[in-house]
Amino acid sequence: MDSKVLSQEQLKELVRFIHSRGFREPAVVLEILDHFACKVEELLAAKPDMQFYQAMVDAHMSFGVRGFYPLSESFYQQAKMKYNKLFWKNFKSLLAKPITFIALPIIGNTIYGLYMLASSRLNFRIWDTWNIVDVTFLILLIICPLLDLLVMYNLPKEDRRHPFVTSSLMNGSVSGLSLYLIIPNIFRDHNEEYGWVVGIILAAYIVYIIPRHIAVRKTIAKAKDDLEAVKRMAIDV
Repeated sequence: MDSKVLSQEQLKELVRFIHSRGFREPAVVLEILDHFACKVEELLAAKPDMQFYQAMVDAHMSFGVRGFYPLSESFYQQAKMKYNKLFWKNFKSLLAKPITFIALPIIGNTIYGLYMLASSRLNFRIWDTWNIVDVTFLILLIICPLLDLLVMYNLPKEDRRHPFVTSSLMNGSVSGLSLYLIIPNIFRDHNEEYGWVVGIILAAYIVYIIPRHIAVRKTIAKAKDDLEAVKRMAIDV
């Protein structure tokens, strides 16, 4: 059985067919096209008299009732795994730097001192029951998502929802709000017995969010390179 190689015009027809099924993301289209074209070539080689359009329809039917959706879902899952792995590699390398181990006790002791001072002096409160430690924590809760939004804002609009980018951005997105919900009394009671706990928690959180943001930016940069490579390979229709 002789192999059948599709022409550029036939490949464009396949891309149009894929678009008609609701798939327009270039990376997803290329993934589907790879499988779709192989199946069409296989059918045409097996039945030389078959019309190209019929082979295209039959090839699509061979993917089952869900059509191209399993291929799309598999692609997104693989993208998520790829950039998750890359993010943690970047994050661990940053976290292992000596500055981390130097900063952790300095930040922890500073927060501990501020917490103890705020607990012993009512006039050290900034607003109502909010002291300087509460406000610092609140600022961190606001800054973290803003940093992520800043990364997204710097991307071209059409790239912001790309699977390469969204998979990168979601990595390590642990909200400090979860700490507030898990151990609410520590931040609300201003009990001096909790000073060392607050110091450890906030120091660890601060040391976590900075490398995480840098790791996200590095992963996004790699995702952008991959996206540009996909765009260069895309078939214009």
